[in-house]
Amino acid sequence: MAWRGLRDAELSAVTGLPGSVFVHSNGFIAIHAGREETLQMIIKTLSQQISSTTQE
Repeated sequence: MAWRGLRDAELSAVTGLPGSVFVHSNGFIAIHAGREETLQMIIKTLSQQISSTTQE
């Protein structure tokens, strides 16, 4: 994921989700200011995982 290891404004710019706070460099944890943004990040992550799996 392109947003791994990013923080704050840079992370919000890449994800398109305002209030993004942090994503660990390994991607195992992400923090957002709000519940809705957290759910949107989960959906984006799962969608990318499904897309990469079906392309293999």
